[in-house]
Amino acid sequence: MPDQPRRPSFKDGQPLAAADLDLIVDGARDRAARHERGAHTPGIVVGLDMRQQDAVQEQIAVKNITVAAGMAVDAAGRQIVLPADLPLPPEQFDIDGGSHEQDKSVAGNVSFPHPVFLSLDERDLPSSEFGGCGEPGGGGRIVEDQQIRIGHRGDHLNLAAQPVPGPGDELSAVVRSDVLLGFVRYNLGVNRWAGLVDEVDGVRARPAGVRAGEVIAPGEQLMLRAGDPLAAGQPALVVDTAGDGRLLFGKTAATGGVNQVFTVTANGDIQIKGRLFPAPDAGALWTYSAVATDGMPLPLPDGVDPAAVTSGRISVHVTVTPHYPAAAGVAFLTGRCEVDADRIVHCSLFQVNTTGAVQIQAVPLATVNVTVTAVLLRPGNTGGAP
Repeated sequence: MPDQPRRPSFKDGQPLAAADLDLIVDGARDRAARHERGAHTPGIVVGLDMRQQDAVQEQIAVKNITVAAGMAVDAAGRQIVLPADLPLPPEQFDIDGGSHEQDKSVAGNVSFPHPVFLSLDERDLPSSEFGGCGEPGGGGRIVEDQQIRIGHRGDHLNLAAQPVPGPGDELSAVVRSDVLLGFVRYNLGVNRWAGLVDEVDGVRARPAGVRAGEVIAPGEQLMLRAGDPLAAGQPALVVDTAGDGRLLFGKTAATGGVNQVFTVTANGDIQIKGRLFPAPDAGALWTYSAVATDGMPLPLPDGVDPAAVTSGRISVHVTVTPHYPAAAGVAFLTGRCEVDADRIVHCSLFQVNTTGAVQIQAVPLATVNVTVTAVLLRPGNTGGAP
């Protein structure tokens, strides 16, 4: 049964054993690994992309393959560091037991795709020439090295079954844990690499992830972005506090913002730039009501494309009625109350005294109650914004 985590405690003047000092290092390492495997999922943290360059061997086109420098975290929560770019030697295919069975579904005398794995390879360096106080046999060093190997066909399907240490397990009891970097094909005729394959059986190299039930931004914006480093044109999802709060999606702009194409406000309003699939059915309505003044142009309801109105796909209907001011002792006459073909409001009202001498005066700021309704008459064949 795993023990509770432990850390050493020291007092002045006590002798220090090697096990006490080892516990300092191992305890900190175990603590970091518990966080990595508990709060994150294993995978590539940075770099480690597999690159290929064209080459020729015996007049046959082949590839030189290099694994870029980077870092990954395995299922145990251990960091695996590749400090510099590392060429992948072709002879490693046979050393690691690659299959020479030809894949006849593709052109050329090439193998089936084989997975390429990265794993931690810890090894001891020679002990120091002198130990403490000049005595021979001092402590050594442990190199947290890495190993890149070519797996057998189908090994990538076993990644999910790799054992994962429990919360109380120490790293000293962990066996090898693989991180997938990609897939390679081998040219069986000239014994050189034939090329890279990104995905096999729906499995591909994956980046390290985050396990979280809540993500909090310290400022006014939380962004989820695909792409590193930041560059214009990357898809991004943003939650911010603009207005009463909103969720928006779009591509990043050169300024660092997002050119939004889909927005949902905290009140439930939705704005879409682009086509909508499936298209709205015939009879769909968009409407709004407002109070407008004389000479005011009336906008289309939100979400209605002016081109759809021009083409006759959408019919716009406008209803106007005079909006009389609240006043005692007067009556009102309507001189004009209409909307022209350009949806410009035309309204004139007159005020008549109902007590004393009859006086008729024009209302200086005539207004109307307006309702604008757009009706979809003919939906598009391939979807779209109405």
